[in-house]
Amino acid sequence: MSATISTTLRGHSGATLELIQSATGDPLVLKTGPSVSRNVCRMQTLEGIIAQPSITSWDDDNGLIMEYIAGPKPYEAIVDNRSAHRFVLAVTTTLGTLANYWVTDPAKDYTGVYETRLAAAPWLPCPLGALMDRLPRVLPSTQYHGDLTLDNIIWDVDRRQYCFLDAMESDFDSWVFDIARLGMDLRCGWYVHRGAPAIENFFSTHVHKAFCTFSNYYFNRNLIIINLLRIWPYASEDDRLWLAEAMSRLWWEETGA
Repeated sequence: MSATISTTLRGHSGATLELIQSATGDPLVLKTGPSVSRNVCRMQTLEGIIAQPSITSWDDDNGLIMEYIAGPKPYEAIVDNRSAHRFVLAVTTTLGTLANYWVTDPAKDYTGVYETRLAAAPWLPCPLGALMDRLPRVLPSTQYHGDLTLDNIIWDVDRRQYCFLDAMESDFDSWVFDIARLGMDLRCGWYVHRGAPAIENFFSTHVHKAFCTFSNYYFNRNLIIINLLRIWPYASEDDRLWLAEAMSRLWWEETGA
């Protein structure tokens, strides 16, 4: 394969994305960086389960080469009731599919995962024990995406469907954390804060209401706090101020304190 670099992007986790060309001129994406093996493992596991880019090749030296998906992000694709319904249906169907793929046991105790993550957190919106007391300990053990944010969902203009990008191995290995991660965007505005074009009131109102109806886990502020803490190690100082304010607000809404 002959690859010509045309665009380079660096993600917040230190990974690099390069838009390249195959020998026949087809666009592909080359991803390199410390997290790539985690992407490959999860993408291989989810093959045939969710709509995602196909893997062209992968090795430790050259990184991950995968299909390039052309199309707009959700906030650009959703312009009316019909397109809002299409987005909600795609995401809830995908989450429902992941939830129905049990992994070894039907449930998992996440106490140890929480303790490890919170013990390493340089800042918390409340005493550690208070947050631990409110987190749901035993959750469904299922297949999962691992990084389900608005930034990782795209409308595939060729296949006329939503595609889910950047699936990743994680200790938070349940679809429950996927919907909580989406809540960072739809409830807290993380994606908008990072400089994305403003999400219209129509989008946030209609899509938010749909997810509220879909699952009680979407309401869980404590799970969203855990997901915001997952971003902290990669965040800039300005972003950390935003994260601290968002987590403090969620904790106040949860407890009034």
